[in-house]
Amino acid sequence: MINFIIDTSVFSLPSKSNNPETERDYLNTLIKNMKSYKRIERNNSITISYMNKIPVMLRENNHFVNKGGIRERINELLIKRNENLEEIGHDSVLFEDWDSILIKINKRKLKNTDKYVKGRIGIFKNIPNREKDFPDDHIFYQKWNERKDLYPKLPNVFYKKFEVYCGYIAYLNHTYFCNNNFIILGNNQGNMDKKDINVPINDKNILVIQKVSVIGIRKAENLCLPKIEAGNLQDVCRKVIEKFSGNLEFGAEVNNTNIIKNLSPCAGPPEKIYRYLETLSNVYKLIINKTVNISNDYIFIEMLNAHGLLCSLDNEKYMVNKCECRKYKDKFNKKLLFNIHLKPVTYTNKSYDPEYDDETYTMASEFTVRIYIKWDNSRKKIVVGWIGHHPSSCEDCINNNCAAKNALNTIKKLTE
Repeated sequence: MINFIIDTSVFSLPSKSNNPETERDYLNTLIKNMKSYKRIERNNSITISYMNKIPVMLRENNHFVNKGGIRERINELLIKRNENLEEIGHDSVLFEDWDSILIKINKRKLKNTDKYVKGRIGIFKNIPNREKDFPDDHIFYQKWNERKDLYPKLPNVFYKKFEVYCGYIAYLNHTYFCNNNFIILGNNQGNMDKKDINVPINDKNILVIQKVSVIGIRKAENLCLPKIEAGNLQDVCRKVIEKFSGNLEFGAEVNNTNIIKNLSPCAGPPEKIYRYLETLSNVYKLIINKTVNISNDYIFIEMLNAHGLLCSLDNEKYMVNKCECRKYKDKFNKKLLFNIHLKPVTYTNKSYDPEYDDETYTMASEFTVRIYIKWDNSRKKIVVGWIGHHPSSCEDCINNNCAAKNALNTIKKLTE
């Protein structure tokens, strides 16, 4: 998988200009950039990650415009310059979900608490202990050669955010031997060719120069992997076992029956499931060849996310209560409790309830796919225990003896 880190500039639109030609350029640039964004969003070889607080930064620096505001500005311009109708006049589909995108990536406060949950911002939502912006200790600032010439002409606060993320991506690239992370720029740099920046980072108090790649949103599609015909879900199951068994150890429950159980035939889609297992296989080779010390689950999860695999730990309650729905057989038919899961695709059919403990409840969706894995440190193996439908959450668990489920039911009765 290739990981595209979306810079704040991709969603920026400067304040309305009274000069019709300048206003046309502003709107036309955003429209072209968003068309490219929509295309890469649908690409099955791409993981999209967003910088933190994008909507907040846009609003605080007069670059935030909602869907209605964009349409109003387009209509006003067309009244003045009707000749631009063909160029910028057809926006209804392009900006239809503009507001929902910005809401989705924004953090939100939990009802009746002082806690916040991060927006759905790709790998940064999954990496442990990254609830806030990244610390500055990844960069030797006194050695940083500012590259504002390649950054869009935006307020300096946007560039400073970009600089911090360059430092963190440089850290991930250096630590986990990545070459698949790209920071995506928008605004007037949306058509910029790929450029590599040498970023000085702090590696255990040693200065290290690490490459970070940046590219304009309109050129990013050139980096996408070629489309592959993966077939259906059962074809994928057969192909990945045949091709990647040398690197990955597939458990007894990874089979054609389980991969389609309770799933739509187009779930995934299959090409994305294949790309995830392909990337997982490549990560395993790096762990072995580069002697990466996977001393705990957090390191494993950070490395997987660094390579574009959306991945996290299950809620602690499932491990504490040894959830039966998260026990899968290894290749020796031994039942193991799995905690780490890859998330190639997630759809939620249940609206988010801040009072419910599991923020990412997805059991109801027939399109949500999960891949449960485990790092066996004694044998230096990645064990794949499950590829298929999202396992039961407490609400719909069939195990009536589960302490977590009974506790949830008790709380519900007390609050009714």
